[in-house]
Amino acid sequence: MREYLVLHQIWYRYLLQFFSTGTQDCIALITALRRLLDQIKSQPCKTTIGILFAAKSKIIKHWKTLDARITDAANEAKDNVKYLYTLMKFCKPLKRCSPVEMLDCIPGLINAIRMINSISRYYN
Repeated sequence: MREYLVLHQIWYRYLLQFFSTGTQDCIALITALRRLLDQIKSQPCKTTIGILFAAKSKIIKHWKTLDARITDAANEAKDNVKYLYTLMKFCKPLKRCSPVEMLDCIPGLINAIRMINSISRYYN
């Protein structure tokens, strides 16, 4: 049991450090989250959490909180990528347009921004 507590503490410190860095780069965040999620889904992690849960360890409460934060961060990162691709569809034509032709592209871009603002939990 002691070795599982130590293992949990290592993971817990890593997660706290991850969330305290405040990464703004979406690609870096997604890459880090994928590695983190792979680690959490690994058999040693599942076994450790299962043993601590069965032992009714007080640490599980902290783990559940961190797990919720990880899920939220992963969802935010996925949404950010979707939003960036949506904006990219409207911004690419702007590079090729003359100033007069840009007038036709602007309404689509404005509507995309409006849609992101209305459905996003993170940009309201």
